[in-house]
Amino acid sequence: MKKVLCLFILIAAVGLSLLSPPFRQALANEKPLIKNRVVALVYDDSGSMRYTVDSASGQRIAIDNWKYANYSLQSLAGLLAPEDRLYVTRMTQPSQMTEIPLAATKRQQAIQEIKEWSDAGITPFTSVITGINGLKEIAKKNPDSEFWLVVLTDGVFNELDPLEKNVMDPAEYMKQAHQQLLKYREDMKGNGATTRSVLVTVEQYLSDASKQTMKEIKSLWKDALDAEIIESNGQENIIEKINQAAALITNRDPESGPLLSLQPIFTDNQVQFSSLFPIKRLTLLEQVIQHSAGMTIPNNMGRLTINQTIDGFSIEGPYEIISPSDPYKRNPPIEGQITHYKEPSAEGAMREGEYRIELQDAAARKERIQFLVEPALDFQLSVHKQESDGTLHQRENEFFFGSPMLAQVKLVKSNGSNETIKLIPAARDKVIITATLDTQELEFTWDNRLQAFTASFELPDSELNKLKATVHIKGFFKKEQQLEFRGVPPRLFGMESGQVEWSSRVDQLEEALPLRFYPTVDGAQISEQELAEIFPSLRIDTGGKRIHFDVKHSGSDILLYPRNNWNQWFTDTGEIPIKLTINGKYLDERAEVQYIAFIKDIPWWMKYGPVLLAFLIAVILVWWLLGMIRKPRFKRHSSFMTVTIRNLINGRVKGGGYESTEAFRSKWWSRWLIPYKAETSLIHDITFKAGSKGDHILLPKEAQMPEMKVSDSPLSDSAGRRDIRIYSNDEIVVRSAHSEALYKFCKN
Repeated sequence: MKKVLCLFILIAAVGLSLLSPPFRQALANEKPLIKNRVVALVYDDSGSMRYTVDSASGQRIAIDNWKYANYSLQSLAGLLAPEDRLYVTRMTQPSQMTEIPLAATKRQQAIQEIKEWSDAGITPFTSVITGINGLKEIAKKNPDSEFWLVVLTDGVFNELDPLEKNVMDPAEYMKQAHQQLLKYREDMKGNGATTRSVLVTVEQYLSDASKQTMKEIKSLWKDALDAEIIESNGQENIIEKINQAAALITNRDPESGPLLSLQPIFTDNQVQFSSLFPIKRLTLLEQVIQHSAGMTIPNNMGRLTINQTIDGFSIEGPYEIISPSDPYKRNPPIEGQITHYKEPSAEGAMREGEYRIELQDAAARKERIQFLVEPALDFQLSVHKQESDGTLHQRENEFFFGSPMLAQVKLVKSNGSNETIKLIPAARDKVIITATLDTQELEFTWDNRLQAFTASFELPDSELNKLKATVHIKGFFKKEQQLEFRGVPPRLFGMESGQVEWSSRVDQLEEALPLRFYPTVDGAQISEQELAEIFPSLRIDTGGKRIHFDVKHSGSDILLYPRNNWNQWFTDTGEIPIKLTINGKYLDERAEVQYIAFIKDIPWWMKYGPVLLAFLIAVILVWWLLGMIRKPRFKRHSSFMTVTIRNLINGRVKGGGYESTEAFRSKWWSRWLIPYKAETSLIHDITFKAGSKGDHILLPKEAQMPEMKVSDSPLSDSAGRRDIRIYSNDEIVVRSAHSEALYKFCKN
């Protein structure tokens, strides 16, 4: 009885594994978590599930494996979620894949139909091919689901069995089976689908030869599909292996289960427990052996309250399951009942806190009730590069060997939203993370800023790296993920000079050829696009030397056009050290190049002569302009001189003579080209000079004579001492032996 009961628990464990996200290979950039599961069960209803042959007598003996396998399939149909899809390929109908409806309105009827199955046949491998082909077709239309291939068998597939007389070459069939399973896995990967496989073997009635063949089949399954292998080989061994497999597949601690983590307290009509983590679905599985006196399962659905809240939770079921009728009645039937508690929406989760379920006679039913908890959590495993400024990113083309990296484990809701679960300190303390990067162990700690567990490491010098992490919440959740990511060799980012020597005369810098430099990656010039991207980070240092550069980029080259520092006088000559620094497109990339340019000096008279000459000309011009501005000139349009000449006889004026009006005239070059010197004009015999102001003129001292009278005053001995100002209407008289000349200055 224990033996077949363990078989039921085995299939139930597989069912529970489908309620939780499986082990899968993660990516550096995590995809959204999968929402529903598609299960293809290859179900062994062959004759060996009903009979075995006694090795001593050769007689056929009835066994109950078929009955409890049928009961376990009913249980599986009752345990899956309504959004999941269950397909069954029976080995008695190896070319057909039948969907078992899981909707609440159809599920009980589907369970009843499973109970009525009674066929018996052989164990063909074609049934497996039917299952994998069906999954591939579904995956093409909906690759976001989880795809499970579950195979239940108690014997070797006929085509692979060396003991089968009708099989010509079982070894060749074994190779073909391996190739077919490998192709299935590759096809599913090509569709972007997540696939998982479980092989359940019941081997207690197999011969030694068949067990050896079964060993090869299990190895084939493990190699081709990375499958979970669950095997039984005796009563106590069945129980032990099933407990380990159920815990592993349902992401629970293999050494404990929900009873340990939830620690339910049973009272007369109530069950109470606490959970620090959200629960996607809580399932009550109750079963009794029908010959037990007084043991029945009440057909009632206990009311659930969470944190004293009643509303908002849906109850699905109860679904009744019962082992089919056995004509040999070797063991009493088993009756079971499955009830689900969950949020009404497929995306919902029941929050952490205090749970209470009202159950009739709860304390009396304690030993036959199992709590099957589907955690509403998963975790994302990712790796990030840590830049020197503290930023994180997942650009794998920048995962350079030796880079500081950060592995991150983030607990998220398992509803496909990727929403981070907020953990209180008490919950964080229960999370244990063990991880290895190839052979290096990583230590994770809580990062409050990222709301995740993190571990720092240095990226190994390896192109392919495998990070394996296990998240363990004792008695509640245990799951392993593996992440593969690639490292790349660091880019050798540098910069080179495009000329061996460069020199120019200081007075020819404007016409000189530019200095050429170019950044490189691994010795080759970078592209024009990359240079344009990094060009703004270019810096030039001339070590304090006085020189300027116009900087441009052309194609993949950086061009420096030399320019004087204001003027060649202020531009340094000789050796000019030039250091160029530029940042690469990745944060920690930096390159520099140093170069010595030579600027030739010129003789001082070539360097300063033109400017000095220009300066001298400018000074002379200014001097001349000032002189021309300050030069005294006659007011020709407003002043003139009247001249009266009279004849003298014996010193007396006699008749005759003449009178004229004379303008002040001079040479044009004297008036307009000679600065500072006062303009002069010769009127008859006397030369006059222009005064500093327009109200007077000057009688130069060189034109004065002792016998002259100025304004009726004889000059006598004062003649020739100084220039005399002549104002308007002033008269100058000059006598000779025979004439007298009268000069009168007039001004309008």
